[in-house]
Amino acid sequence: MVAPKLDLALTAMLLFRKLATTTVLLSMLASTAASVGGDNDLSFLVIADLHAMSDFVSNHSNIELKNTLTAILQNIRDNYIGETDIVLAPGDVVGFGQMSNENLISLTGKSDINEAVFDAASTSYAKTNEVYQAAGFTTHIPCVGDHEIGGNRGFVVSGLKSKLNSISSYRQGWIDSFMKDDNGLFRFNEALTDFSPARPPEESGFHGTSFAYRRKNSLFISVDVFKIMNDGTSNYYDRSNGYGGEGAITCTLEGLHATWFESVLKAAREDTSIKHIFVEAHVPIMHPVRKAKCSGQFLDDQ
Repeated sequence: MVAPKLDLALTAMLLFRKLATTTVLLSMLASTAASVGGDNDLSFLVIADLHAMSDFVSNHSNIELKNTLTAILQNIRDNYIGETDIVLAPGDVVGFGQMSNENLISLTGKSDINEAVFDAASTSYAKTNEVYQAAGFTTHIPCVGDHEIGGNRGFVVSGLKSKLNSISSYRQGWIDSFMKDDNGLFRFNEALTDFSPARPPEESGFHGTSFAYRRKNSLFISVDVFKIMNDGTSNYYDRSNGYGGEGAITCTLEGLHATWFESVLKAAREDTSIKHIFVEAHVPIMHPVRKAKCSGQFLDDQ
């Protein structure tokens, strides 16, 4: 989803690599944007649905995987998008949806489920940062996908597949690894104006997982759209509008979260030095959408 100021030239590539027991699919868009000239030239890489970084939970020193991913990213950076340190990841850098919480207990050696989840998330995202930085992408603009919080099949309130009680631990691992620096301070914390902070208010429930970041004459906004409904006490269905059906979580942007998002867009459009606005979220904002081997999640209210 992008604002009207956007003007992009996109090059799409698909790269496949078979690694032992893991198949890695890199769906990449090498995007050249903000081509106003001079110091405002900007390019960046977008990688969605990598699903590979959770493999490090079972093998922290998976050198083959780390070296292969790093080499692929370096090749793309050197040969397709030029000098840039920016990488956007619109969700699912991990594949926690294919790993049960019991499996994470076994792999991490933690007896408490939330400790196991947090440990697995922290390990996966630490390796993600290592790979990106080794490839020269020192500015990582992440986004929450369903696999970052356990996978959509775990959103149900009860049953063997339910992960609802550990979603806060999945999110906290993501926040601590991607959103905070070594001193525990938020990385993305520079407000556009006094009325449009870089992150939504704590009361929104997305204070740590949605944010705005400016680079030169471009603004990037990352939106976590996965909201727990009914306080997680029951699965959510809105049959009259066709919403829900994914357990207690639905994909939406509303309330204080939406108010913050609108304030950022408004401030950006009023700032004549901002020429391009990029918004990333993990689900489509327009539908119907063709899909294959996918949950078919979409944003409500569209």
